[in-house]
Amino acid sequence: MALAAIRQPAFTVFQQESIPPRWRTTMAGAAATTSGFGYAIIAFGGGYIIEAVGYRSLFLGSAAISVLGVLVFWACIRPATEPV
Repeated sequence: MALAAIRQPAFTVFQQESIPPRWRTTMAGAAATTSGFGYAIIAFGGGYIIEAVGYRSLFLGSAAISVLGVLVFWACIRPATEPV
């Protein structure tokens, strides 16, 4: 939980600095809504997954989704290369 207390302010600063000022309230609302839905879905679905296939599959699946998220994030924010 200590790292979550560090992550949330850092995420908020990053998201607010990366979008135009007129969209900041919309972005904050969307982020709060989706994170709430995410926690609810994980809590609900995680229990069923643990019962069906065990903890190992749940953690490996979560790791795979995290890596996929990092790759998508990297692809979206990497600097554009200038033509030579």
